[in-house]
Amino acid sequence: MPRVALMIPQRNATLEPESYQVVPPGTSVHFARLPGSVMSEELLQQLSVELESAWDTLVDLRPQVVAFACTSGSFYGGRAGEERIRKKMEDLTQRPFITTSQAVIMACKALQLKRLAVVTPYADWVNERLVTFLAEYGLETVALQGMGLSAGISDVDSAAVEHLLEAVDRPQAEGIFISCTALPTLASLAAWEQKVQKPVFSANLATLWLAFGLIKQPLRGIKVALTETKIGGEAD
Repeated sequence: MPRVALMIPQRNATLEPESYQVVPPGTSVHFARLPGSVMSEELLQQLSVELESAWDTLVDLRPQVVAFACTSGSFYGGRAGEERIRKKMEDLTQRPFITTSQAVIMACKALQLKRLAVVTPYADWVNERLVTFLAEYGLETVALQGMGLSAGISDVDSAAVEHLLEAVDRPQAEGIFISCTALPTLASLAAWEQKVQKPVFSANLATLWLAFGLIKQPLRGIKVALTETKIGGEAD
């Protein structure tokens, strides 16, 4: 049975249940927790250091793909930092190793998006890092709405996210990206996409789309623009 392994921050109570909703038949998904609590610069720097220890708990499962499923933790060091994480972990795991931030870039390429509206749960200092990371790949952030949170992200309800999504949408935005793998969104993506009439995708959806796409297994139970699009091009 093909297996995907995801490394996630320990307070993330969202990615596991959302993953189980879309895992393709005949495959499985497995998780390792990365220590840390309230979001801070120190935590984001530490998360990438903890990946090697997380791999020790997953190696015997022999997954086909491994992911660092934390958006801010993977874009915090910019394009160069994200690429260093992937190179280090691919050398260690000897298999495809992806990050959520890489998956976001590849989703934008597959959907042919260049101008994004962005919703996040983050404080301004994290949002600034995200905008810079996207710009390094030629992606323009035309509008951004953040929640200013450093904890409790998995407890945010969909109505709060929808309010920000409506506020951030602009005619010039070709798509809307919802950042953070702890933010619950999966059940609402199709309705939101129908409402705004443009692609809407989350960090979780991008991560799972790429991870299972690499083993040629399309996600089940969700039909939005991204899931109807094949992986195209590398995040380079």
